Amino acid sequence: MAGERFRFSSDEYLNFKLIGMRSDEKGFRLAWLLNKTLLWDLELSHEVEVAQKNNVSKHDVYAIKGEENELQIHLIANRSLQGMLLPEYHQMDYFLKIEHSSEGYIPELIAELRKLEEITGAFEIQTEGLKNIERFIFD
Repeated sequence: MAGERFRFSSDEYLNFKLIGMRSDEKGFRLAWLLNKTLLWDLELSHEVEVAQKNNVSKHDVYAIKGEENELQIHLIANRSLQGMLLPEYHQMDYFLKIEHSSEGYIPELIAELRKLEEITGAFEIQTEGLKNIERFIFD
């Protein structure tokens, strides 16, 4: 329901890292590029629906889903024709949600992303205190 707030009693669902990326590429093209460059296997998984003022925005989610407690990666579009997933990060085109990563993985990944010509920026986003963090809870 619109206006409804989520409260989490456990940090279990909030234990992930978030990278914001800038790219003019379409989602399927960016997923293909990441698959080719990083030897990933991102596939279109589902859409995240977000209630906006006058409509519902839908954001594509590409996923690599490992077994429980294995590395899991989601590529999520921040922009759609109907609105933004995280308006407070309007300068970001995509997010990478990363679960169960090893120590040092995020800085190495950001360095690799910044080498790609099609990605004009990649930055770690602190999830603590993120206004709409519940939008990243799915599966």
